[in-house]
Amino acid sequence: EVVERLLVEVALKQDLEKLSRTNQQLEEFAYVASHDLQEPLRKIQTFCQILENDLGTALPEAARQDLNCITDGASRMQQLILSLLAFSRLGRDGVNFAPVPLGQVVDQALANLALSVAEKKAQVEREPLPEVIGNSGLLVELYQNLIDNALKFSEQRPEIRITAAREDTRWVFGVQDHGIGIDPAYAEQIYLPFK
Repeated sequence: EVVERLLVEVALKQDLEKLSRTNQQLEEFAYVASHDLQEPLRKIQTFCQILENDLGTALPEAARQDLNCITDGASRMQQLILSLLAFSRLGRDGVNFAPVPLGQVVDQALANLALSVAEKKAQVEREPLPEVIGNSGLLVELYQNLIDNALKFSEQRPEIRITAAREDTRWVFGVQDHGIGIDPAYAEQIYLPFK
C-alpha cells in the first residue's frame, strides 16, 4: 500500500511538471503570436493612411469610408490581439481589477460588432447597466462573444436584450436572444477559453 501510494505521488508529480511546462509553452506561444500579429496590422493602418494622404481630395468619399472601415477593423483586431496577450499573462501576472462602467463595455462590444449588427438588421435593447469592479478588456470580450453568438446563431432577425438585475446583494447580468440555444450537454465547456 505504501509503495502504491509512492508510485501515485511520483506519477502525480510528473503530471504536474508536464502540465506546468505545457502551460508555459502556451503562454510563450500566445505572447509570440500576439506580438507577431501586431506588425501586419500596423502596416495595414500605415498604408491606409498613406493612401489617403497620397490621393487627398481625389479620393472618392466611398473609398474614404472604406479606408476608415479597414483602419477601424485593424484597430479592433489590434485590441483583440492585446486581449489575447493579456489572457496569456493571466496565470503569470494576474488580472487587474478596477471600477468599470458596464455601459461603456457594452458600447465597445457593440461598436466592434457594428457591421454584423447592421448586416443582420439586429434589434439590440439594453437596460441601464451599473458600474462594476472588473477588467474592462475581458468584459468587452465577454459581451462581444455573447452578442456575436446571438447574431450568428439566430434563425431569424436577431433580437438581443442585455440585462442587469439587482438580486439582494449581487447583480445578475444577461444577454438574451431568440437563437437556437445551447444544448445542456455543452453548458460547462462553452465558457472555457477559446471555445
